[in-house]
Amino acid sequence: MIKIKVAILGVGGKVGKEILERISRDDESKFEIVGALISKNGKSSSLNGKDISEIVGLKREIGIKATNNLYNAIQNADVIIDFSSKEITNELIDNANEFLKNRKLIIGVTGFDEDFNEKLLNVSKNHVIFQSSNMTFGMSFLSQFIEKSILSLTIISYKASINETHHIGKKDAPSGTAKILRGMIKEFTGDDIEIFSTREGESNSIHEVKFDGIYDSISLRHEVKDKEVFADTSLKVVEWIYGKNIKGLYHMSDYLSSVVSDEVQLSSQEGLKKRALSI
Repeated sequence: MIKIKVAILGVGGKVGKEILERISRDDESKFEIVGALISKNGKSSSLNGKDISEIVGLKREIGIKATNNLYNAIQNADVIIDFSSKEITNELIDNANEFLKNRKLIIGVTGFDEDFNEKLLNVSKNHVIFQSSNMTFGMSFLSQFIEKSILSLTIISYKASINETHHIGKKDAPSGTAKILRGMIKEFTGDDIEIFSTREGESNSIHEVKFDGIYDSISLRHEVKDKEVFADTSLKVVEWIYGKNIKGLYHMSDYLSSVVSDEVQLSSQEGLKKRALSI
């Protein structure tokens, strides 16, 4: 079996470490780790030059050493999984002709501004790049629910707000996901709605969009039950993006449309025939 060669950026962080562990503990994995980037100054910096087995607590050596040199981490990769930092992601994009040559990139880092997003869009014209501010399928579905309902709700005077909660160590507030949700709502309504951010303990990721009316309210909520979802989804996206040869910027909605559209269409047609009850 030919394995997909992956480089993981940010293996000292929660998601990067989980992806590393998921692959390294599975002898029959479809993926091969060929590079692992740690920060130069963070808690994991002491692991520079050491076998990555030490990061996940494996007794056997894997044969790949952690490094704080970006090019050394990615040079043998087919796909780069980036959960590092805005600085590292910017370095990748600014040097895309060298760093992304014959490599595909998945960006899970958040907190970027519009200037970066514009730069990323331009760079993606010559490279295959996937970006998600929330590496879960559920958040993509939540966004679709909002898109389909927001205009009707605001016309009849429901007011939107966003609440988001993350663990105490999350650096950006509001979260990148919350900002995207706010931008989506503003695009439809023109309202720059308020985001309420909470950072506490080891809280899992929670995003809730609330629509308040005069007599009732509606809430759309996405909550991560297990943080393994970020690693699991990332590896599903690796398989998908590895097979993509058309250059461009892809998002979770593209993945879902590609993977489930045919099956959903067939199920929907069958469901319409059988459905007898509606709210």
